[in-house]
This record gives sequence, structure tokens and C-alpha cells, in this order.
Amino acid sequence: MRIRIPYRLALSFDYDGIEKWLNEQSSKGMQLIRIGFWGCYFEEDKINKYVYKIELLKNPRKSAESQNYLDFLGETGIEIIPMKWIWNRWVWLKSKSTDKKLDIYSDIDSKIEHYTRIYKFLRLFPFIFVMYLLLLAIRFYDIYVYGNVDIMFFLNLAVLLIFGMSTYGSLKLRAKIRKLKEEKRLHE
Repeated sequence: MRIRIPYRLALSFDYDGIEKWLNEQSSKGMQLIRIGFWGCYFEEDKINKYVYKIELLKNPRKSAESQNYLDFLGETGIEIIPMKWIWNRWVWLKSKSTDKKLDIYSDIDSKIEHYTRIYKFLRLFPFIFVMYLLLLAIRFYDIYVYGNVDIMFFLNLAVLLIFGMSTYGSLKLRAKIRKLKEEKRLHE
């Protein structure tokens, strides 16, 4: 039986949270089989358990380096979950659970590199967030002076919410990178 579960908005900008949620679904017997635009598609399978991981590739998915890396992961038993729409560099992975985590990045340096790659991917969002705050302040002034509220005001609020959540996610990543660098410095 296939079931579609819509994304939870709070998780959409927190890939660690998505991984945790997917692993909880797996422990309940719901295994991810495909990612669609509006949600995740699961199949009930209480026999097999999987561990899930989301990764941002260094290069676009179609590049030779990424293809070689994905082929290597396939040879180690890690499956790439099909996506209906393709984000150019994000891949969702699953591996049969053997009571351990799917740790692609097992040492501190590789974790720092991975989180830095994601942070660089998201680092433009805080700037856009501030720009939208300024634009929204101008719109508030326009509403206050002229009293005209239109659909664009509500669209701007929605975009502001999306960029705000992305900004929050990028700031969380930045804090995680700092914590790992501090941990690395303590171990040296």
C-alpha cells in the first residue's frame, strides 16, 4: 500500500529534522520510495528497516564527479531515492538498517566540509530576507498612508516567511559549524 505524506513546513528547511522524521517513519514500518513535489511517498514494509540520509553534492547531479560518487554509493548498498522533480545537487539516500546510522561523514573534517557546503548554498537567504523586510516596511507605510492592501502584500508576506525560515536554517548551520570547529580544536 502506497501512502503520500505531505511535507511538514517546519522540516522543509531543516534537513536534519527531515532525516530524523524519515527514520521515525521507517521504525513505524513506513519506507520512503519516492519524493514528489508536494510530499513523500511511503510503502508499508514492516520487515525491512532503512536508515535515511540527505546530502548536498559538491557538483551538479549530472556531472561526472557526482555520477561517479553516486555509483560508488550504489556499490556499497546505499540506494538513491527517486525524485519526481530534481533539485540539482540534493540527493536523498537510504540503506538497509543494521542497527547503525548511515554515516557518510564520520570524521569532524568531513562534517565541517558538508555543513559548510550547505551553509554556502543557503547563505544568500539572510540577505534576501533583509531586503524583503525593507520592501515590506515600504509596503506597510503605503498601507498606512493610502490604505490600499492588495494580493501582492500577502504574497510578500509568504515569501518573507519562506526566506525567514531559510535564514533561521542557515544560522543554525553556522552555529553547528562553529561547534564542530571548536570540537576539532579541542581534540588537536
